[in-house]
Amino acid sequence: MSKKGSIHRKHSQEFKVRLVEQHLKEGISIEILAVQHQLEPRLIRSWRTIYIEHGASGLQPKAKGRPKGTPAIGRPKTAFTSEMERLQYENAKLKLEIAQLKKLQNYLRGGCLVPVGWFKNELYVDYRPRSPEELREAVYVHALFHNNERPQSRLKNNAPIPYRNECT
Repeated sequence: MSKKGSIHRKHSQEFKVRLVEQHLKEGISIEILAVQHQLEPRLIRSWRTIYIEHGASGLQPKAKGRPKGTPAIGRPKTAFTSEMERLQYENAKLKLEIAQLKKLQNYLRGGCLVPVGWFKNELYVDYRPRSPEELREAVYVHALFHNNERPQSRLKNNAPIPYRNECT
C-alpha cells in the first residue's frame, strides 16, 4: 500500500524488463536497484517473479476496467430498448429463481443434509452422527450457537443476532 499523498507511477514494460535483467544477469541487488530508481524492493521482486514465470510478456501493462462483453454487476437493468429484451431479462431472472427454489426443495426433502458453507468441519472432526435426525440436530445447535453466542470481532465481540438487536 502506498503512503497517503504519494503518486502512483506507471512503468513501461521495457523499464521493468531492464531492471529485472540487471538483477538477474548482472547480479545487481534488488535493494540497490530500488534505491537508484526510488522504488520499493518488493515491487522489483514481484516483477522478477512474473518475469521468471511468464517471461518479458508477463510484464506488459494490463487493461484497466471490466472486459468488453462481460455483464455489469450492480443494479438490475431497468431501461430496455425493446419488449423482447425486457422479456428475455425477465425470463432469465425467473430461471434463476426456479434453480434456487429447486436447491432449497432438494435440501428440505433430505437430498442434501447440510447446505454448503454452513457446517464447520473444525467443530465436528470426531463427530459421527448415527442418523440424519441427529445430524440435523447438531447443525441446528451449531447454527443457534453461531448466531446467538459466538462472539465476532467485526461485530464488536457480539454474536450476529444480539448485535443486530443492539443496532435497532
